[in-house]
Amino acid sequence: MKLTILGSGGCIPIPKPLCRCRICNGARKKGIPYSRTGPSAFLNDLNMLIDTPPQIYDSLNNSRVKEIDYLLYTHLDSDHLDGHFALISFYFDGTKYCYSPRKTISLIVPDKIDEKLKNISGQYGNAFDYYRRIKVLDKKVIRNKIKIKDITVIPIFVKENPATSYMYLFIDGNGKKILYAPCDTKPFPFDSDYVYNADIFVTQPGYFETGLKGDFVYPRDDYTRKELY
Repeated sequence: MKLTILGSGGCIPIPKPLCRCRICNGARKKGIPYSRTGPSAFLNDLNMLIDTPPQIYDSLNNSRVKEIDYLLYTHLDSDHLDGHFALISFYFDGTKYCYSPRKTISLIVPDKIDEKLKNISGQYGNAFDYYRRIKVLDKKVIRNKIKIKDITVIPIFVKENPATSYMYLFIDGNGKKILYAPCDTKPFPFDSDYVYNADIFVTQPGYFETGLKGDFVYPRDDYTRKELY
């Protein structure tokens, strides 16, 4: 089983627009991996894309991804969602000004995220309903695990997190496990057996407590400690 990290720059990727600090200037000059895009990943065994941050165009163009068969979302914060327009750009036919999908991507969505998707709208109504109408996406709503080929995909709900967040456990036919939990993981679901004994655990790094600009110290009651880190 292979998981490719397409973007690991968090909600404010580097280099930050308009910023001329040493880090951002260095990232502009050096490029990848110093220049980093928003959070997304790709499970190669299933051609499964996880999240569509605003920079997903660049993330995919800089990767070796050639096909996308499945799509997952961990949650619908802007830094994980707002590149979803890229889904239809894959199949745009400029000669006819229409969308001519040669295949349809399967959106596998937990029921609680599906409820939130109904709020994602544009001038043509609900964005994801529109993608279904033009056959760029189809959708399968799940509550529990789903098996695709020889890989079991298990959504793990992060209860009481206001972002309606999920982490995902992937288990292959040999019992190898990858736990992907990029963001909004608190309160961590220690009551779930699925979060234990993974072979690979991918998660957010949290904050540095010392050495921050201007000797800044995060207050003990800061909301980010309660929801994120």
